[in-house]
Amino acid sequence: MSRALQVYPRDPVAMQAVDTLQYQLSCCGVQSSADWQFILQNSSDVITYPNSCCGAPVLRQGHYECARVWPNGCLDKLDSFQSSRHVT
Repeated sequence: MSRALQVYPRDPVAMQAVDTLQYQLSCCGVQSSADWQFILQNSSDVITYPNSCCGAPVLRQGHYECARVWPNGCLDKLDSFQSSRHVT
């Protein structure tokens, strides 16, 4: 998953996979939302997140802004999801 984040800005397949995972599991990044710090660069010191990290999108002046980013990373949530589906 770390590799998918690294190529996210330029790989549509990775982008779709990461976005789907983050939407479905309500998570952001691998370990935490801080994983996006150097992935999506912008001109300010503010971290830019993909829309799939947004837990509470708010419509402001014709576009959506993220009022709350999912704080938890996807790795633990994915492990929990897989464990709950494990058949013994």
